[in-house]
Amino acid sequence: MISVRTSRTVRVQPSGVDIEVQAGESILAAAQRLGHHWPTMCGGTAHCNRCWFRVADTTRGLESRSAIEIEGLQRVRWRIEPRDDERLACQATVSLNVDLSDLEFSAAEAHAVEETYLEVECVGFRPAQPDYSPQC
Repeated sequence: MISVRTSRTVRVQPSGVDIEVQAGESILAAAQRLGHHWPTMCGGTAHCNRCWFRVADTTRGLESRSAIEIEGLQRVRWRIEPRDDERLACQATVSLNVDLSDLEFSAAEAHAVEETYLEVECVGFRPAQPDYSPQC
């Protein structure tokens, strides 16, 4: 059984903010669409590496790295090869297809697996501020 979705939730730590990322949308673009600040200087071209983050579970949740992302990650702390848990938010897109065919779950358990969020850590992330309207 393969479940196909149109979006996936990414939980950004340490703030605990959930971001709904649409199909084909980068995590950076989703954060900006929702009014959050994710550090960037290049605007999403993988040149500045400010949007670098760590992913909690490297085995699922994100599509494979592109050549552009790998090249950008090599500039993070001047590494030759990026670590498995390092990604760039401007390039990382979520995996929307969850293959449950090899797993033995009840229907309720399968739904719970599909609904789990992807957890990432980004120290420079700042959640959107609610509109401030002083009471005069």
